[in-house]
Amino acid sequence: MRTQIITPQSQASNVWTLAAAIALTLLMSYSVKGQDKVDSLLSRITAYDPDFPERKRFNVGAMATYSNLTPPPAIVGEMTYGFSRKFSAGILAGTTGTQILTGVKLNTVLFRNNSFSLMNRIVILYYPGRRGQFLFDTSYANIMPWMLSMATLDATYLSKNGTRWLLGVGVLETHCVEGMKDFFFGSSEERFLVPFEFFHTVQTSVSIPVSKRWLIGPDIIFIMQKGSLIRQGEFRVFPIHPFARVVYKL
Repeated sequence: MRTQIITPQSQASNVWTLAAAIALTLLMSYSVKGQDKVDSLLSRITAYDPDFPERKRFNVGAMATYSNLTPPPAIVGEMTYGFSRKFSAGILAGTTGTQILTGVKLNTVLFRNNSFSLMNRIVILYYPGRRGQFLFDTSYANIMPWMLSMATLDATYLSKNGTRWLLGVGVLETHCVEGMKDFFFGSSEERFLVPFEFFHTVQTSVSIPVSKRWLIGPDIIFIMQKGSLIRQGEFRVFPIHPFARVVYKL
């Protein structure tokens, strides 16, 4: 039978080894709990965000509005894919009541701290134009194809009940497709005619969860130049664009 001799040095070594093992275990446990909290928060944010689906998941939805200036329907469908929790991209298609539109959108989270986020949204729309009547609009119109681009910087806050509040500013431009071609590829005289119209925007929205998958709420975009709302009828866009938005998370 072997006899194990425990010296003060070996005993101290065992104590330090045990202490190190306990410290490492506690550190790993704290790290896992901290990561779980982060993952839980991010999952909660994406669960209630109409613009950011979960990674490799889709959001589908629609935006609708009503105006006595254009006949119904004025509705745009959207589908968004989540590439990550900080980037998503989607497609848009619909009608303004007087024209068809198609487009793409890109959403990027620039900063996130708990329930507060700062994000960038880019929307590019193409309007193919129109000649004659369109759907319920029986008037004859000849509209050349044109495009709209908008980039925004938005601050969002997610409340405890899952409601997302958004307030932001942005830049919007519209241009005629033929005018843009002349500007870049036309004669020297045509290149002096700038086809772009620039505006700045203020937008706000509220997204309210009505279930684990359905989100609804209003979106409003104000179109301005030099700090004031643009005048009705002077441009391709209206001064105020109110929408009712509904999103379903697949």
